[in-house]
Amino acid sequence: MTNFEQFFGLPKTGAAAGRPFLCDCVVLSYDAGWNQLFVSDGNNTCYLPTQTFHSPLRQGDYVKITGVIAFDGTGSVLSNLDAVVLGKRPLPSPRHIELTQLAGTAGEWIEVEGEVHGADTNGGRLELALHQSGQN
Repeated sequence: MTNFEQFFGLPKTGAAAGRPFLCDCVVLSYDAGWNQLFVSDGNNTCYLPTQTFHSPLRQGDYVKITGVIAFDGTGSVLSNLDAVVLGKRPLPSPRHIELTQLAGTAGEWIEVEGEVHGADTNGGRLELALHQSGQN
C-alpha cells in the first residue's frame, strides 16, 4: 500500500491485516494538544492520531509515513505508525466547496468562502460562524 486511496478501498474483512503501509505525504495540520494530524498524499487527506508519532511535525513537512495495516473488528486501521521528515513541500491546493457542503467534508482539505458573523477563541482554537447566500 502506497497511498490512502488504496487503504480506504480495502475490504472490511481484515484480509489486508499485516500488510505494510508506506506513503509519502505533506503535513497539512499538526496539533498535539487536540491529537490531530492531517496529511495529504496529493489526492486524499487522512487524519492520524499524533500520539503515535515520536516527534512533532510541522505544516508543510514532506514525510514518509510507514506502518502496518491491522483489523479492529470493523475495518482496516493503520498501526505501528512512524514518520520521517524528508524535507518541505508547498501545501496542495484545497478543494473549493460551498458553505452548504461543509457538513459532509470532515477530514478533507477544503476552502470555503463566507462572511464571518462571529469568531470565538475561548476553547484555545479559532471557531468561526460563517454566512453565505442565506446559509449559516
